[in-house]
Amino acid sequence: MAYYYSILDDYSKQLYDLIFDGINKLERKIYMPPTARNIAFSAFNSVLYDNPILFYTRAFRYSNTHLLGLQSVLSPVYKYKEELINQSADVISDYLRLFDIVKEKSDLEKELFVHDHCLDNFKYDHDFHEHAFSALGPVMYDTGVCEGISKFVKLALNYLGVDCIVVAGDAIRPGDNSRNTEKHMWNIVYINGVTYNLDVTFDLTQKSSVNRYDFFNLPDSQIKNSHKSAGLAPVCNTEGHDYYTLNRQIVKGFSGAEKYIENELLAGNNNIVFKLQGGRNDSSDTDKIISIAHGQHQKLINRSGSVNVRPNFKQGVFEVEFVT
Repeated sequence: MAYYYSILDDYSKQLYDLIFDGINKLERKIYMPPTARNIAFSAFNSVLYDNPILFYTRAFRYSNTHLLGLQSVLSPVYKYKEELINQSADVISDYLRLFDIVKEKSDLEKELFVHDHCLDNFKYDHDFHEHAFSALGPVMYDTGVCEGISKFVKLALNYLGVDCIVVAGDAIRPGDNSRNTEKHMWNIVYINGVTYNLDVTFDLTQKSSVNRYDFFNLPDSQIKNSHKSAGLAPVCNTEGHDYYTLNRQIVKGFSGAEKYIENELLAGNNNIVFKLQGGRNDSSDTDKIISIAHGQHQKLINRSGSVNVRPNFKQGVFEVEFVT
């Protein structure tokens, strides 16, 4: 899905086509009509956002020339030699065939499969290697940062016939109760034609012994608590299709949390995830959940051990782990 191409004006679409064709052919210089650098930069980024398979460039040099009349020259910086680019592209294509197993499934099942594949097989690259910023990182090294993971998610879902775009902006980490934001990338998916926010990276960084789905198909009204897009993104206004609502893991107030924890413990579950109705919480709410968890632990388990609580403050999600 070429979403970013679709929202460009006609002139920028011409630049997009020239840049895409030039990068695809590994051209060292791409000649364009006289263009302001910021407009060229926007077209260049649109090409890379729409086409994560162009993993081998992330920057360019820019100049003007009078050789054949005034022209702008965009010179992509290629990170690898042509032979390695071709080999790596083949590896990515082969890797995507892992998802053939769900090709006949519903859009939601495909999305869930890709999400869980990332959480079960990838790690966040805290060393920020160059390959971590493209789909090459997850495919060849099982690691990535938000940019590489979101671009891989787009590739995988597009391969399965599910429309998906990458979104750039700012976000607050799930375990951070402050207002401190950082540059971030995530996805918007089209499930049966309906748009939702999906942040696989944040779910990945929260994983312990169970998978997390805090950012699985959130509407804008929920993800805005922690994310802000830097550009024009599709509106996601459909409520009630997030993972925890669909799987009845939404609790109402602290009494609902207490009852939910009790039922899960009686069912033999020692790692429990739920979301407080209404989302956001603060440190006092977390203290209350810890107190409830300790009370249930003493009441139902009645032996030595500890309770770990991992909150996602901005989304109101809690993971309660009983360690015995």
